[in-house]
Amino acid sequence: VAKQEGAAFVDLDAVPEGGLSPSAAAKFLLSDSASSIRAVLAEEAFGAADLLIRQALRKAIPLVAATLPQPPRLPFLPPPPDPLDLPIPLPPSRNVAPVSSGPSLALPA
Repeated sequence: VAKQEGAAFVDLDAVPEGGLSPSAAAKFLLSDSASSIRAVLAEEAFGAADLLIRQALRKAIPLVAATLPQPPRLPFLPPPPDPLDLPIPLPPSRNVAPVSSGPSLALPA
């Protein structure tokens, strides 16, 4: 911990000779004078945990959904139709004729 003109700087990544040892860092973070640092670290930890949980769920949910058994098809219903490439009218821009495009061109795959 370095103090200069009322400001403090904590370098937790410094080499051990010039920086804090893990026990000194823990002692400092648990002291009363580090309450503002603890508040910032807690907020950052909650943000990081939220990000990691969302990322894990975003990757896991499609895998879980793919492993679930599909319900059986009813024998009296026809199979689902093949997707049709219907033209989608697009609004014309200035001095350009109207254009139409199929859904495969309008929506990225």
